[in-house]
Amino acid sequence: MFMSDLKAVPCYDNLEVEGDISVVPASAEDINLPQATIFVLMGPTGSGKSNFIEAIASKAPDGPLGIAKDSLESVTRGVSVYLIRNLRDCSGAQLYLVDTPGLSDPNISELHILTQVQKWRDKCNERVRIRLLYFHPITDIRLPSSRRKCMEIMKAFWGAHNTPTVCWVTSMWDRLRPDGGIMASAEERFQDLTNHWSDWNAHGSQVVKFENTFESATLILDSISGKMARKYRFPPIEDYGCVDPDTGKLVVEEVLRERVASRIQEIQLTDAELNDPATQANEELLDLLRVSRANAECVLNKFKSELELLLPTSAQRLLPDAPSPVPSIMSLIVPSVDADEDPDGKSGNRARGCPFIEALASRSPDGPLGIAKDQLDSVTQHVSIYRLTNIQTSENNNVYVIDTPGLGDPRISELSVISEMRGWRDSCNDLDLIRVLYFHPITDIRMPGSKKRCMDIMKAFWGRFNAPTTRLVTTMWDCLRPEKRAEAGNRFDSLSEGYWGDWIDPDNHAIPMKFDNNFHSALGILDDVSRLAPRINDAMQLKDNAHGVINPATGTMLVEDALRERIEELKRQLQGLEEELRDPMIIESGNEELKNIVETDRDRITERLEKFVVELAEFLNGSEIDGSDGV
Repeated sequence: MFMSDLKAVPCYDNLEVEGDISVVPASAEDINLPQATIFVLMGPTGSGKSNFIEAIASKAPDGPLGIAKDSLESVTRGVSVYLIRNLRDCSGAQLYLVDTPGLSDPNISELHILTQVQKWRDKCNERVRIRLLYFHPITDIRLPSSRRKCMEIMKAFWGAHNTPTVCWVTSMWDRLRPDGGIMASAEERFQDLTNHWSDWNAHGSQVVKFENTFESATLILDSISGKMARKYRFPPIEDYGCVDPDTGKLVVEEVLRERVASRIQEIQLTDAELNDPATQANEELLDLLRVSRANAECVLNKFKSELELLLPTSAQRLLPDAPSPVPSIMSLIVPSVDADEDPDGKSGNRARGCPFIEALASRSPDGPLGIAKDQLDSVTQHVSIYRLTNIQTSENNNVYVIDTPGLGDPRISELSVISEMRGWRDSCNDLDLIRVLYFHPITDIRMPGSKKRCMDIMKAFWGRFNAPTTRLVTTMWDCLRPEKRAEAGNRFDSLSEGYWGDWIDPDNHAIPMKFDNNFHSALGILDDVSRLAPRINDAMQLKDNAHGVINPATGTMLVEDALRERIEELKRQLQGLEEELRDPMIIESGNEELKNIVETDRDRITERLEKFVVELAEFLNGSEIDGSDGV
């Protein structure tokens, strides 16, 4: 029986099979260090850690363990230790699996999990044979910020010193349909993840595929069971990880603070619902809400206690039980778009206001608005107004966020965009509580000329008088790899001191800010801009010059210069397309498909050119530009 089973077992380089392989529960006290090899399994909730253990146990005579459930809830609630019987490494050491609760579990903090794993990490620092398997489901179409944060926590905690002991395990390949397109997309995501982890892969960590089979699981163990030298140029990490250089806090502390704030928000929303007259008439609903509130308060108290234990008394900066100060403003979002990116109007959306609005809506019981797409096409084509629910001014006035089309969009002129904003600017001139958030992606390695021009147009239009009411909001910080954050910080300083420095007054009004693409960051920005912003009295108001100041070099307004440049560029494009259609090679080739493509481009450029020429004529005649034209 055993000999026939051996034929089905893969050939291993670093493992030896002694009989029927099985997995049995054990305890930490059973492990005889250093005469053992330990595999610590970590990853987000539902990422496949328990499935990995079940796969190793699948050939056992006693059958599966029954620890993996096909559900969204975390199966492992505490650290569990398992011994793999009849499978040893080449040194004869027994193999143990340490299964941990899922990161990003709403009821278990990452700090709590790290506390239970810390002793294994410390032993790994001492060159004991301990390996880390970090699981990530390949079925995730994108990398959510919560899972990206989990990776950063793990990296900060395990440390670059131990990179060769880490294996990134992509799971759930068996759940993909054998469709060419689906598998190709999964392979692309696998490559993207490999690139995302490249800083660790360069120092010896591996990225592998787990196909939910016995063979796949044991071959992964085999691949990381050999001797592995630590990276001594990186110091071993102690305690709960390294500090985020941007915040001065532990990464795990930042996440725990977000959890505390999230529970406070949840309780506040539940209280509002409990006080609703419609709810009070429904006893069954009241009971459900009371239970939900009690559970949320229990978890909140637990998270608060953990945060208090993490920080020394002098450094405890817990979030308050009461709501943070709310913005007393109407916020006008002005995103910029790089027109150089694509002549067809495709432009990076992540720099725009839509993700900011989605972040504000992320805690809504109704879920996201669906206005921010992780795509290249520009989302906002017209002014859109949103009201923030459950947030009001101190005078019980509503708070609104106004999203505008992106400046620099090839299909929409800057003149059209600022014409839609003119009423808000005039109200700001009258000292109304209106603020401008001007978005710029920190991922831009340099400042393109088109984006600098957009920034200049906005400044000229909004006016130096209103400079304290504006904020330059840098975006896409969440997209940066850790090794790129220092360079991004230098770009942030350059923006602050150079391109935006002339608008920062001695009282630090209008200072640039960082948006981290989450609820607390967005709300914090609104809270910050709600402060009193006294106008600059010695600066000229722009009520007379409706579309901005005059460019001294040309004697015309900046927005007019930009529109004339657009028209000239479109004329050049149109001329080139006409010449291409007259090219004998195209005419004689008989290639109708190519001819149709060029004609379509010509028609598109012609339509856009005619639209901009009309806008310029109306502007020069003193007519209002209708910014609501379709594009």
